[in-house]
Amino acid sequence: MSHAKKKVFDDILYSQCWEDPSLDRAAFKIASHDTVFSITSGGCNVLTFLIDNPQKVIALDINPYQNFLLELKIAAFKSLTHEELLEFLGVRSSQRRLELYVRLRLLLGSAALAYWDNEGMKIQKGIIHCGRYEH
Repeated sequence: MSHAKKKVFDDILYSQCWEDPSLDRAAFKIASHDTVFSITSGGCNVLTFLIDNPQKVIALDINPYQNFLLELKIAAFKSLTHEELLEFLGVRSSQRRLELYVRLRLLLGSAALAYWDNEGMKIQKGIIHCGRYEH
């Protein structure tokens, strides 16, 4: 693999999706018996597909860090109140993102946990601002 290609997969490329998932939802007409497969990307579209209550959503990305980001977002949705979620993600200012991370970190798998435990600066900044494209 060339140096340029390897660099693409060295960390989170983007932490937010800029596509409009409502277009995908309208095109797919997702029903409760469907299985939806999507590239993980920033996780936004994958999470939006849950609105339609499919039987299963499968997210995959060749960049493992994108998958770690989605795993963290899912843990945040499961663990935090709406206000805390907005703080943790970086929508609202916060001085306690690391404190909030401690509450949800045990919901992460071992690889995502190892990654995020070493990324305190990204967490403090707000994870929707942590991708290379957001810089």
